Amino acid sequence: MLRGQPVEEERSECRDADEPAELGDGDQQAARRLADRAAYGRHVGEPAWESFIERLTRASSQFAQMWATGDVAAPGPRIKMVQHASVGEMRLTASSLTIDGMPEHRIVVYTPNDEESRERVERLRAVADPLVGCPAHARPVSQILAAKTCSSV
Repeated sequence: MLRGQPVEEERSECRDADEPAELGDGDQQAARRLADRAAYGRHVGEPAWESFIERLTRASSQFAQMWATGDVAAPGPRIKMVQHASVGEMRLTASSLTIDGMPEHRIVVYTPNDEESRERVERLRAVADPLVGCPAHARPVSQILAAKTCSSV
């Protein structure tokens, strides 16, 4: 992630152009994006953040309406859908913890939200050479590490 780049920008780097609006899961996801408002407050006027908010506003009238209200999403755990190339879709509860004295940093803990997701996490832990990256561009970890080794020599 680039310094000062919105966290969500990194998460949306690997999306197909014809994919539906970036907001995804309706009300909960749009509301979750409003949590970015607190971080945005420290970056008003920065090009990366301004273009990110502009893209979200164009992609979703729902987001545009919610952003215009000035509301900030309440803190707390969120349910995230993760599509992993090795095991499929998992529903994970994401709990975000801030770090005192480091406003741009946080620790996020993901726990399975249901039994099927728990089983998929267990299967993923057992995969010897899991795929990494979005489903459209996933590569085995061994391939990524081999490429890094070659480029650093």
